[in-house]
Amino acid sequence: MRGSCATETEEVSPLLSVLTGFTFDVASPGEQPCASLTTKQVLLDRRLEAPRGCPPPMPDCVRLGFGDGDKITPRLFLTVALQTLDGLMKERGWFQRHHSRTLFSLEQIQVKTNDVKPEVVLDLADVAKYDDFKEEAADETERLRKAQEVFLKLATAGHLDDAGSREWRVIKKIMDALQAPMSYLGDLHNTLLNVYRGYEASGDYKSGVWKGICRPMLNVGGEVEQVMVAPSSKPLCPRCDPGPLVSLPVPGSVTHNVMTNPRSIPNANMFVPAHARVPISEWGVEGPSGEVYTLDGKWPVWDSVQGTWGEEVIRASKMLTAEAEKQGVQVTEYPWTFTWDNTDLDMKFKCDASQEDCGEKVRSVVDKQIKLWRVANLGDLVKSYRLSPQLVKNLEKQAELLGDLARNRDLGDRGWYIGSYAQAYVMLEFDEHGKSSLRSPPSPIA
Repeated sequence: MRGSCATETEEVSPLLSVLTGFTFDVASPGEQPCASLTTKQVLLDRRLEAPRGCPPPMPDCVRLGFGDGDKITPRLFLTVALQTLDGLMKERGWFQRHHSRTLFSLEQIQVKTNDVKPEVVLDLADVAKYDDFKEEAADETERLRKAQEVFLKLATAGHLDDAGSREWRVIKKIMDALQAPMSYLGDLHNTLLNVYRGYEASGDYKSGVWKGICRPMLNVGGEVEQVMVAPSSKPLCPRCDPGPLVSLPVPGSVTHNVMTNPRSIPNANMFVPAHARVPISEWGVEGPSGEVYTLDGKWPVWDSVQGTWGEEVIRASKMLTAEAEKQGVQVTEYPWTFTWDNTDLDMKFKCDASQEDCGEKVRSVVDKQIKLWRVANLGDLVKSYRLSPQLVKNLEKQAELLGDLARNRDLGDRGWYIGSYAQAYVMLEFDEHGKSSLRSPPSPIA
């Protein structure tokens, strides 16, 4: 919890919090990457929704899309800005002949998705496909001004200008440079490079590896079979230390729904575990008057959570309808009775009642798990974690079972299938022996 009852792990590893977002950072040249970064897709766009009015990312590239609570460090910001300016200055000769290599949108700044080092690639060719492209820069001074505007947007999106940052002096130098009148791209490059040398005297802003964006691998293991961050034979950062999960407080649609709905209490994020391995017995928050809230006693989040699953289903159904139109298929109601394997003992009931009654029961059960931050959209989960082949296979089996139930139990031969992240959710569930698993309760739309 982010309160007076911080555990020793929280004090040592404050960046373990996943709900407060990733801290997009870059390591010093020569520093080894966390083993979790050695994957085919190092970075994902972490925004809740894909940007509109622009073409897809270039091949093997991804945009710097920040999720709720994500931040960019001044060091990484300078790394991105300097590499971007390098790319723009390489185009100077071409620009002087054709007057069209202009940076005008943050979506043009992309990075290699499979590289452990932040490598910026600029989309300067498909400008006509961007809705916010108006006209080409008339000269280099205007080209520089537009680049400064884009960097300011990057600073805003990445919450760089944080008044509470311990690096406020560096941030002020950056912000001053982005608002200062200059004539040439090289002027801005030299100014930012001088700021960067405060981190790295050599001025090397191309050799550092990603830091803070690790996606630990989840697997099933341990003496008591549990969902856990898997160990590795290679060095891991504190964020990826192995151990069983107690909750799934990942940034995404479910947590966003809880935090922003009209019922939500002020500072609801204070009641979120600082990382996914904090035992429930240690969940505690000190209130403004000195009172201590615990899960065994008063837990104000419950009022914020009730009704969340029903609202999430409505939100997901809208997204699924849009996806179905792209796939050329129809969307229809998927019976609440079969959004769950109703033979599971943890449900404590059979959905043999009316459709409406069954839906009410399922929503209530899932809301109680959301109170424990154990429910997430699958697409949001994979932005914070990777899943082992075994976990993927388990989820696939559950999805197949749900489809079989719908097809074979008084519903006729229909082509039910799960074809979109909008439809797929996971829930961390425990039995009375402490064994945990990932369940797959989809929304009742297929």
